[in-house]
Amino acid sequence: MPGILSTLSFAQPLAFAGALLIPLLVLAYLKKRQRKTRVVSSVVILEQLAKRRVTRRRFRPPLRFFLELLALIALIGAASLPWYRDTSERVALVLDTSMSMRTRNDSLAPQPTRFAEAIETANRWLDQQSSSTRISLFQSSPRLTALGAKDLSPTAAKTVLSGADAGIGTDSLDTALTELAESGDYVRVVAITDRTVRYFGDPPRSAADDSQDTTILDAQPVGQPRPNLYLAGLRFSESLDYVGQRTVIADVGLSGSEPVVAQLELFELGEDKHVTPRSIAKGRVTAQPNSSVEAELLLPPGRSPDLLYKVELSAAEDALATNALLDDDAGWIGDGNSAENLILLVSATGGQNSLGLKRLPGAEIVVVSPREYAVLRDEELARFTLLLFHRTAPAKLPPTPALLILPPEQNPHFPVLTDAQTPRITSWAGDHPITSYLRVPLLTPSQGAIFSVPPWAQSVVNAEPGCVLAAGETQGVRYAAVGFELLPFEGAKTPVTSILTLNLIAWLSGGGELTQNSLNAGGIRLEGGRRWVIRTPAHETVEVEVPAGKTEIFQAGAPGPYRLAGFAHGTPGKEQVRKVVTVNNFAPEESSTFVPMELSLPHMVEHGRLPSAGENPLWGYLLAVALLLLVGEYLWFLLRPVPEALGV
Repeated sequence: MPGILSTLSFAQPLAFAGALLIPLLVLAYLKKRQRKTRVVSSVVILEQLAKRRVTRRRFRPPLRFFLELLALIALIGAASLPWYRDTSERVALVLDTSMSMRTRNDSLAPQPTRFAEAIETANRWLDQQSSSTRISLFQSSPRLTALGAKDLSPTAAKTVLSGADAGIGTDSLDTALTELAESGDYVRVVAITDRTVRYFGDPPRSAADDSQDTTILDAQPVGQPRPNLYLAGLRFSESLDYVGQRTVIADVGLSGSEPVVAQLELFELGEDKHVTPRSIAKGRVTAQPNSSVEAELLLPPGRSPDLLYKVELSAAEDALATNALLDDDAGWIGDGNSAENLILLVSATGGQNSLGLKRLPGAEIVVVSPREYAVLRDEELARFTLLLFHRTAPAKLPPTPALLILPPEQNPHFPVLTDAQTPRITSWAGDHPITSYLRVPLLTPSQGAIFSVPPWAQSVVNAEPGCVLAAGETQGVRYAAVGFELLPFEGAKTPVTSILTLNLIAWLSGGGELTQNSLNAGGIRLEGGRRWVIRTPAHETVEVEVPAGKTEIFQAGAPGPYRLAGFAHGTPGKEQVRKVVTVNNFAPEESSTFVPMELSLPHMVEHGRLPSAGENPLWGYLLAVALLLLVGEYLWFLLRPVPEALGV
């Protein structure tokens, strides 16, 4: 109670003037007759009653007086709108649960993995907190998610932490932390992560300053630099040495300081889960520090194009010392459905240069010039999954989803307002699929075009002068425009722009089919009018019914091959569509365990004075007490005994 009284405040203190009504209540009862009322049946009996002298007696109010007095006091208190502030700190503790936290420490480290080290660090931090501190726990991957209930005690928070684990996906930790701070619900937001933290903005103010409109951000670092081999991508190609034979090209990356000899093995996968994958090719390559190298695995002649393959990567020597993360050492690839994923690249540079887009797995690139595009009919464009315009723009919006990269100033669809040199990214739509798993602050374009956003689109990424990435849908077709360079597509060499490119293609195409070999937990598009039977990498069967005219996205959680069979409505057992979609853990930013990605955070976030869970209004309780007292007084009046009449 003393703690509450010390933080008690009143929004309407003038309401205490209502206390002047208390003397009036007392006066009203003083004026009441002090004698008892007797009911008699006749005047004769009244004359027989004993007569007594009325003397002044001390005021002895009845029970009704006390009930009404308490109700009046409660109403006056409620009118003053009292509230008290809970002085305990509310803190958000965010645990980095992305794939890089599964990195193995060296044999001399006290904890086997970075995540185990993070749990130990979190427990030490919780031990240092006051017992009155209220902790809200969150995990960062695949999206910011609460762990347990809100406002836990430090002891209860440690219990919840014991059940947490790192995943195999990516996250957007900087965005999540900033959003938590901007909510105004927490005095501090603390992250435990393996990333290199870079602060910007003004440092925290002194403790003497009012901190009710300020949230402090802090990060507790874990992990030491560890070398790691990883797969950054897989694709098919024609062999340069063996005419007519195909190869699987594996992009092998290395995060480290010394070259490492990597060995790869290619397996052919069977349909039956009991059939052991058959090794059909092996290779070795020397990976260079902090870069990627291509390794070629030759497919035996005469292989069916519908087969699935798995590539496994390992270090030739001393695996623990040269390959600290194992979750990025396997990948799957199949090209049985690649022919249906056609991308038309309309390039102002001309020629047959695909600008690196042939690296996109599961996609076939057709390159044309703007003049060649101008003569194509809508029927011819309909066979493409996506149209990509580079430094050019169509005269009218095509009937197929389209991405415009650096369109000319005079284009009628996304007009360019002005050009900007080295525009600094200032804001973005964090809930849009285009920014999923993307560290937007790391986008550093050397120049950019600022768009006038059409009414049917929205601004997804903004720089200081204005919108640099807009996207929207009109007449049932999706379009997007980017005001900075995305090409050539270089995969692991440019992870931030590559992820943005993949996200754009996935969103425009309505799912993850074009980027299925590059996205973590990618979405698989299911067309409407069919019953889909999906067999997961764990050989579990999932059935999804999609109504006609609609499209659903099936979220593929675990990496590996997903086998899909679509059956038309009304024709049970008649299979119409059959395809295989592969999902992999290709995330170079998570695999970079020797030189971690940067985490850019402001020292603090200022926000408007917002009511939080620490502010507790009391007027409602006082009003309820007053009503209960008045109801009790009314019931007492109804149930009191009625004086009996005196008769002969």
